Amino acid sequence: MTLIKYCLLIMSVCLSCLTSANSHLNQHVQAVGQTMSALYMQGLSEGNAKYERDLEFYKQKASESLSLYSNGEPEQAAELQLTWNKLKGNIKATFSKEFGWDVDPTVRRNFRSYLSKVYQLSLAKADGEKAPEARYGFTLVQLEAVIARFFDISSTYNGTFSLSNSDLEMLDPKVISKEFKQALDDLANLGVGGGAKDIRSAKFKWEFIEESVVNYSDESAYFLVYATKNKISKVLSSGQVLLSNHN
Repeated sequence: MTLIKYCLLIMSVCLSCLTSANSHLNQHVQAVGQTMSALYMQGLSEGNAKYERDLEFYKQKASESLSLYSNGEPEQAAELQLTWNKLKGNIKATFSKEFGWDVDPTVRRNFRSYLSKVYQLSLAKADGEKAPEARYGFTLVQLEAVIARFFDISSTYNGTFSLSNSDLEMLDPKVISKEFKQALDDLANLGVGGGAKDIRSAKFKWEFIEESVVNYSDESAYFLVYATKNKISKVLSSGQVLLSNHN
């Protein structure tokens, strides 16, 4: 093997590892968002066991994907791993006669801050990505992050007043929604993955709940929002798998 071919091989392997690491990061952020949504749905549903099961399932997925990300990006993931390990055991809703089902305020703030941080990290790595499969992965991140923020705010007494300036800037539902819809349009026009019809169906479902989600205009819609985001996620996940298999 010539030196040039050897160098090209090494570069290809490194690029593949980086792409894999970015995918694991996306999976982690997606699972963190799913964990947050399930956490607050458990409280909003007055302790329904379904959402408690969802909470534990997604929390485990978040831990597993972060571990895989750590294998590819050990230095960058070290701080995330430390923060997540301290946080994950306290991510739970508890019941009291005085407050009903609630989440410890410190845990709520720390969890919110963690989601904002990992979303920004995923966003930074997504910038410049042109491959359709990468864009699919990030649409799932956007979906779960913005829905998680909806449940976070819908389940707190102070609403948007509880958000710090940092959280407002790092995870802005209106900005994300606009980018999310544009990404779906672009993917539909490419005709990749699940096909244009399925992607447009996902966008239609999103627009059905968008007003409630980005403006927190109808907190009572949380069951509908949770069910609809799961349907959208299923469509996008199926498209991502089909696209990966095709490649």
